[in-house]
Amino acid sequence: MSNFTRSGRPEINGDGLFFLFSGRSWVTNGVTPYRNLIDIKPPVTHEFAALIAVISGGDPFLMVFLADFTTSAAVVGIVVLVGQLAYQQARDPRAAYAAGTAVLFFPLYYSYPGFRPKYFTVAFGLLSVWLLTREQPAGAGASAAVAAGFWQFGAIFPVLVLGQTAVRRDWSATIRSLAGIVVVVIVVILPIALAGILAVGDMLEQVIFFPIIASEDMPLAVRIDKFVAILGPAVPAVIIGVLGALLPAATAIKRRVLNRSRQRQTPVSGSLSWLDGLSSKYSFSISTLG
Repeated sequence: MSNFTRSGRPEINGDGLFFLFSGRSWVTNGVTPYRNLIDIKPPVTHEFAALIAVISGGDPFLMVFLADFTTSAAVVGIVVLVGQLAYQQARDPRAAYAAGTAVLFFPLYYSYPGFRPKYFTVAFGLLSVWLLTREQPAGAGASAAVAAGFWQFGAIFPVLVLGQTAVRRDWSATIRSLAGIVVVVIVVILPIALAGILAVGDMLEQVIFFPIIASEDMPLAVRIDKFVAILGPAVPAVIIGVLGALLPAATAIKRRVLNRSRQRQTPVSGSLSWLDGLSSKYSFSISTLG
């Protein structure tokens, strides 16, 4: 929001401007994404921009304001959800604080103005994990599908939700999670399908195949160097955040090891009690014979 109010006029990045233009054109002129405009972002990005256009009445200034406001809400939501998930695992406020606030030390995290779909992917993805911990598999599946609908890498969240329910062999939860995913997929594809089956084919081509064909070929060492350069002074904060995220896992492993050690000690304790009773019996017999 500071990017919007600092200069008294809307500021927006090039990608965000294109998404809002796509949404406004879709609402006002019937220009369907993928069919009339080429883009590799999944359809929820354009549909969300179209929703902003409907709410704002197509007013460009209000559209940018709403895009900036909702993106800021997603940024705050990410911090809150990370803190909640860390606290649920570790029951330690320090872990929750470290994991949740670490991203705030990364300037690029909150310096981009306008509509940024990747923030919504992370926010809805974390929401799906949180809903799963609350035994809400249908909501978790739906939220995970929305996350994937903003950005391709968000596809990891539906896999995570289904995988978690399958590992627990909770097939009822798996079915409900899958149902939530399917419902969202149908709702998302339907507006594109209204423009014809060819529009759906264009969507699949641009969203799935274009990123694979046009992917950047870069050595691993160069990718790591680029990643560190982007982080810059935020590297220490990222390390703290990673440690905060790993603390719940370490706590869970410690509990599991302690539980196993207690289980191993239980038979031994029973055997010792049996031996004590046996020795007492024979001592009594010997003393009687004496």
